[in-house]
Amino acid sequence: MQYHIIDSIEGENGNIWGNILDGKYKDKNLLVYNVYEASLSPETDYYELGKYVKSYTEITGASNDNRFTPRRDNVHIILWPYYWLSNTINKFSKHNYKHGLKVFKEINASPPPTHMFTSMIRQPRPHREMFWDLLKSRNMVNEFCSYAPEGVHLDLKEQVSEGQTFFHNDDKMIGSQTHKMPPWYSDVLFDVICETHHEDNMMFFTEKTWKAILGLKYPLILGAKDMHQKLLDLGFKFPWSLPDRFDREKHVYNRAKQLVLTLEYVQEAMDKRVSQFGKSVTFGDLYNEWKNDLLHNQRLALNLCAENPPTNFGSVPCPPEWYQSWSVSREISSNITANL
Repeated sequence: MQYHIIDSIEGENGNIWGNILDGKYKDKNLLVYNVYEASLSPETDYYELGKYVKSYTEITGASNDNRFTPRRDNVHIILWPYYWLSNTINKFSKHNYKHGLKVFKEINASPPPTHMFTSMIRQPRPHREMFWDLLKSRNMVNEFCSYAPEGVHLDLKEQVSEGQTFFHNDDKMIGSQTHKMPPWYSDVLFDVICETHHEDNMMFFTEKTWKAILGLKYPLILGAKDMHQKLLDLGFKFPWSLPDRFDREKHVYNRAKQLVLTLEYVQEAMDKRVSQFGKSVTFGDLYNEWKNDLLHNQRLALNLCAENPPTNFGSVPCPPEWYQSWSVSREISSNITANL
C-alpha cells in the first residue's frame, strides 16, 4: 500500500484534522506517525474521520485504544506506548551506553531519601490546578514541589514564564532538563505526577512516569483512571497497595483528592510505627524496606524498552529515526541490566 505520510501532529501546520474534514485526503491512504501524543487532537472524531479518507492509519503513543473507539473499518490504530520510555533512557544516558551504566550505578548507590515526595508541575492544565489547590488546602506543599503557574519554579528556577505559556515545549534545553532527574531527586521516595491527560480514554505514559521508575521512585500518578492498574498488569510493584486508594475513582477530582489523602495516609502510617515501636521511622527506612521492588521496577522498565521495538507494525513502515533511537536505548538498557 502506498501511504501519504504525515510525521507527527505538527505536520500540515498542526491542522491535520481540519484538512481531513476539508476533504484534502479523500483519495489518500493517510498514515500519521504520532507516538509523541495520545491522539491526533482532542476534537478528533475517529468514527467520522473514516468518512473523509480512503484509509487512515495512526501509530500512537497511547497505552490502549479506548480513545479510538468506535471507529470505521478503514481506520487503523497501532499502539507503541514505549517512545517516551526509550527517549528517557537515552536522555538519562546522553545516548551512550557507557555513560548510561555510570548514571544508573550512581542512581542505585544514592543514599536513602529523607522526604516523602516531589511534585513538578510545569504547564498549567485543569487537573493540575485542581491537584495543586488540594495540596495547598491540606498543607502538603513541601520544599520539593513546583507549580510554574504560581511562580514556584524549584525544578526550573532560572526560567521565567511568559504570560500564560510556561517553559515552551520547543525549547530544547528545557525539554532536556525536564526529562532528567532534578538535583534533589535522591531526597524523595515518591514522585507525584500529574500526567499530560486525565481523561479516562486517554491513558498515556510520558517521560514523567518513566523518569520516576528509572530513578528508583514510586510514581503516584494523577492521570486516566486505572493507570496504576496498567502498570501492575505489566509487572510493576507498589507498596501497601497505595494505588488502590485513588486509581479507580471515576472522576478526576476524586482521584486527585484521594491521591492527596494517600500521601497523608503514608505519613500517618509512619507516625503509627513510631508510637508502636517507640523509635523514629524515616523515609529512608521505607526506602530500604522497599528497595528490592524499586530495583525490580527499574529493571522491568529497561527490559520493556529493549523488548519492544517500533517494528511490530505489520506492513506499516516504521520511520528510520524511530528505530535508530530505539536501537540506542536498547543497547543502553541491555548493557545496564547485564552489568548492574
